Amino acid sequence: MKTPMDLIAEAKQDIPEVSVDELKEKLDRSDKLVLIDVRDGEEFSQGCIPSAIHMSRGTLEFQIGNKVPNHDQEIVLYCAAGFRSLLAAQSLEKMG
Repeated sequence: MKTPMDLIAEAKQDIPEVSVDELKEKLDRSDKLVLIDVRDGEEFSQGCIPSAIHMSRGTLEFQIGNKVPNHDQEIVLYCAAGFRSLLAAQSLEKMG
């Protein structure tokens, strides 16, 4: 059986990661970027990036179609350490 770290290592091969500086640049130049915070509700309530939409990791796949109907928009996901957002991005990639 694969460990969570095995899954993360596999996802890192397929999903591009964005640095904080790259994200700031993207946010500064594009109002079409969709920023999604996949942390749980308690973490989100403690603070978030102002333009972020909250969709916790456990409900993302069920909410994404309603909250981001334009599938052509660039989406950036984030969490506390990068693991949940990486796995969430991989899941969205599989969804198309």
